Amino acid sequence: LDQRRLTLATKVGERPLWVHGDAARIVQILDNLLTNAIKYTPEGGHVEIEAGDANGQVIIRVRDDGAGIDDQTRARIFELFVQADTTLDRSQGGLGVGLTLVHQLVELHGGAIEVHSEGLGQGSEFVVRFPQVEGPQEEASDGEATQPAAKAAGPGRVVVVEDHREIRDTLVALLFDDGFAVDAAPDGLRGLELITELRPDAALLDIGLPGIDGYELARRLRADPRTTRTVLIAMTGYGRQDDRVAVDAAGFDAHLIKPVDIDEVVATLIRFGVQPLPSHT
Repeated sequence: LDQRRLTLATKVGERPLWVHGDAARIVQILDNLLTNAIKYTPEGGHVEIEAGDANGQVIIRVRDDGAGIDDQTRARIFELFVQADTTLDRSQGGLGVGLTLVHQLVELHGGAIEVHSEGLGQGSEFVVRFPQVEGPQEEASDGEATQPAAKAAGPGRVVVVEDHREIRDTLVALLFDDGFAVDAAPDGLRGLELITELRPDAALLDIGLPGIDGYELARRLRADPRTTRTVLIAMTGYGRQDDRVAVDAAGFDAHLIKPVDIDEVVATLIRFGVQPLPSHT
């Protein structure tokens, strides 16, 4: 924002707005929408996020006065790899993966998303609607202490560490759609921090990561008692024998060759005991 002299405005009331969902996924939705707005807003432009409620819904709006969207692109903007017109500077990458992920996450939370734009050069507005729920009660009724709910058996948790955003977002979206709980990191050091913190059931690690590569990341995870049992799956662009030897030596459990097939990823996870939600099996 500072580098491009963009102005970010927020409009949020003092009263809390409650929705039922995964906090990390809600943050991911907002992050992708804001990233998209910033990407297509020229230097000196304005981005605004507003949150409110109406008719039993929590409504979040992300607006910008940037490049805008033509009618043809707007009709298909939530499809994978849809690319805006060349006038929007193709060098900045496609719209599709991040917005496809947003669309899927919003719908999985029982919500809806829509986009508005008057056309190229006229800015855009993304509107997300979630069902509104009542917030937690300050005190339990009848003077009884509130008892914590029993933890339900949930889906297998997977962390994806991949520096290419489109690949990372695609894997996250597809694994989430297949019933896994998914988090992601863009480089080796942040991947190490995230995996150590979350202690997931499995981690998909790209080998050619910035910071520390996938081999070193795997070695550090294997040396840490907190993550020594995490299933580690390598993603590489090569399937030569020496690559497989290096993968095994680093402590990986499995080796997938890029471009990875999501069915093969899911089958590998299940083979090592990492299960999706029962309704997805």
